[in-house]
Amino acid sequence: PNLIDVLNEKDANKCSLAEKAAAAIALGRIARHVGETISQAVPVLKETLANNNNVDPVLRSAACFSLSECATEGQLAECASDACQSVRLGAVVALARMRSSRLGAFVDDTDTHVVTEAARGLYGNGDEESTRILSMLGRKPNISDITRRYAVAASFRRGGLIEAKTVLGIAADREASEEVRVEAMNALIAWQNPSNIDRLTGEYRPIRKRPSIDFTESLSRTLDEIFLGSEQVKIKAAELIAFCGIKSAAVFLRSRLIDEDEESKVRAAALQALSDLHDPELMNSIGSLVHD
Repeated sequence: PNLIDVLNEKDANKCSLAEKAAAAIALGRIARHVGETISQAVPVLKETLANNNNVDPVLRSAACFSLSECATEGQLAECASDACQSVRLGAVVALARMRSSRLGAFVDDTDTHVVTEAARGLYGNGDEESTRILSMLGRKPNISDITRRYAVAASFRRGGLIEAKTVLGIAADREASEEVRVEAMNALIAWQNPSNIDRLTGEYRPIRKRPSIDFTESLSRTLDEIFLGSEQVKIKAAELIAFCGIKSAAVFLRSRLIDEDEESKVRAAALQALSDLHDPELMNSIGSLVHD
C-alpha cells in the first residue's frame, strides 16, 4: 500500500519522479518474488503512465516493467481501448516483456508508434500466432517502415503464397521507403532458399523446409508498380523479374531499355535481365543501343 501511495502522490515536492520510478520497480519486484500479480497496482500504474505522458523515460520504463509483473495479459490487452496513447504504449511494452501474442490487440491502433512497438514485440515473440498476426499487418495501409520490415521478415518466415503476395505488395508500395522495398524484393529472391540467419536480428533462427510456391503470376500483374520508384528500386525489380524467369516481362523490359529518359543504370539492369531471360530479341535490342 505504501508503494501505491507513493505513485498516487500528486505533490512533486513530496515525491519526485525518481521516487515514483523506484516505487514502481519495487512493486514489480515484489510481484515477481511472490509469483503473483498485484491487481490493485494496475490502475495506479496506468494512471502514472497517463500523467507522465511519455515525458520522463525512466518513470515510463519503470511503470512498464511493473505492469509486466503486476498485471495479467488480459488486463493489459484491455488497454487497447484506452483513450490515452501513453497508456496503450505502456501496455504494449509490458506485453512485449511478457512475450504475449495478445499484442495483436494493438495492431489496429490509430497511433503509428503503438503499432510499431506492437510489431517489434510480436516479432520478438517468435511463436506461430505472433508471426501470423505480424504477417497480416503488412497488408494494412499507413504503417511505418519499421513495421513493414517486421511484416516482411514475418511473412518470409511463414513462407506461404499469401505471405509472398503480402511482401510483393510492400515491394510495390510507393509509400514504403527505398530500403524497405528493396528488402522486400530481396526476401522474394531468397524465398525458396531461406538462410538460417534471421533477416532482421542476425540471430540463428532456422526455418523449416517448406513447399515451393509460384508467385510469378502476381509479380507479372505488378510490373508497373514495382518499377515506380528510385533507381535502386528499379534495378532490384529488374533483378527480381529475371530471377523469377518471367519471360512475358520481356516487352516491358525492352520498353525500359529503349527509354532514353530512364536512368542509365536502370537501362543496364533491364538489359541484364533480358539476357538472363534469354530474350530472342536481345541482339536487336543491343544493336539499337550501339549508337545510343
